[in-house]
Amino acid sequence: MDSESLISCLLPWRWDRHPRRAFVMLASVVTIGTAGIHWIEGWDVWRSFFFTLITLTTVGYTEYDISPAGERFTALILIGGIAIASYCLAQIVEFVANQSAFPERKIMHQIQHLSGHHIVCGAGSMGSRVIERLEAQGEVVVAIDIDEGIVQKHRDRGLIVLHGDATSDVMLHQAGVERAQSLAAATASDAVNAMVCLSAHALAPDMTLIARAHAIESETKLRRAGAQTVISPTIYGGDGIAEFMARPDTARVMFGDDGTDTSISNPMRIFEFDIDAGTQDEFVSVADFESRHPTLTVVAYRPQHGPFEMKPDARRELHPGDSLMVAGLVADLGTLRVENAA
Repeated sequence: MDSESLISCLLPWRWDRHPRRAFVMLASVVTIGTAGIHWIEGWDVWRSFFFTLITLTTVGYTEYDISPAGERFTALILIGGIAIASYCLAQIVEFVANQSAFPERKIMHQIQHLSGHHIVCGAGSMGSRVIERLEAQGEVVVAIDIDEGIVQKHRDRGLIVLHGDATSDVMLHQAGVERAQSLAAATASDAVNAMVCLSAHALAPDMTLIARAHAIESETKLRRAGAQTVISPTIYGGDGIAEFMARPDTARVMFGDDGTDTSISNPMRIFEFDIDAGTQDEFVSVADFESRHPTLTVVAYRPQHGPFEMKPDARRELHPGDSLMVAGLVADLGTLRVENAA
């Protein structure tokens, strides 16, 4: 544990419930002892406070001329105060030791309060890219990786990363799989990705599962394991190269000159807008939506229970639970995202 982390652990407001309670008990004993000696002996507050401290620490004293009533009160402080002081010290030492020996306790505390987050299993080159894109869109991500070096690298950047085997039910539970919105199996092994999908699908059957497939023939197996979407970097990379070769200008609209899709090189994005009871009166049809947002283009429509419909008719009526896939510039879509969240 570095010095900054140690100092953070020693701050009372950073402590867990038990050491905080022990600290309050100790402070109460010191306060009561100071007030009692001040009232019984008539000493000033500092002398009463100092006398209480040396009593609790059993340092001893000879220069204090204390009355019989003060002696009886001091005995009560000794009986209860020393026990409480020892308990408080033990709790603080245990807390600091736990923070040092188990750094994931802080991360676990963060995850316990998450809901609707995204889990990325495998934080290597592919997983790192997924995490970056999700964070750029303001999403909360919990990553899992078995490589301690990769885990520490991402933790240094302030990311929530668990160290362990993503195929383990225990690890997925720790990542909050039951409360997560989606999970991506993005490790370097198709077999591991299949096991992750099987475990995650069993724990959270309704969660969106996306799997990375190195071998094209693994797609069927990954879908059987529960993945609704299987992404093959080979196919996507090949399609991108072919697009640059056959239609370079079109490719540059979607990608940068180096083939990377960023908010700077590609300010165009697609956003899913959900129709709810609050917006249904405002957007009765696709035409109403487009008239309200003339800079955006509706590229697809999906009813609450049905498949996507590409280029929907402008007269298409909208109902709560339906979704619109909308294309536009990042700034325009950002405004729409805020409206949808509201």
